[in-house]
Amino acid sequence: MADIMKSWRLSCLCLLLCAAGQAAAQSEVLPDPTRPPPQFQSGKADASPGAAEQDGLRLESVLRAPGRELVIINGQTYRVGQMVQDAKLLQIHEQQVVLLRGNQKVLLNMYPDVQKIAAGSGKRKTTDAKRAPAQSQSVKSE
Repeated sequence: MADIMKSWRLSCLCLLLCAAGQAAAQSEVLPDPTRPPPQFQSGKADASPGAAEQDGLRLESVLRAPGRELVIINGQTYRVGQMVQDAKLLQIHEQQVVLLRGNQKVLLNMYPDVQKIAAGSGKRKTTDAKRAPAQSQSVKSE
């Protein structure tokens, strides 16, 4: 009896392992949803649609804290006053930096294709019923 139970357990284990192996072989490899799109992994600035590149300079990140402002341009960290290739970093803003190349100021934007709209400036369409309060009419009874 013990041999039969041992044999049955071994058969069940083998069957389970075969089923798991077949399921793993047939399963589709799902991409990681948190992984950046391929165009951002290539390292080419023109491959990413939102990359801000001007004359080979690409603003990648702005880091601001009280008393400390840093930017990352082409993978290198810079502070105000430092040279970025042949331009001097003049100002760091929330989503852009100002560089001075010769006598000309150059703006590098983090998101050049995105236009910022001030809050409340966009017009919302509403129906007249929502816009105007309900008006009551008085009816005289005769």
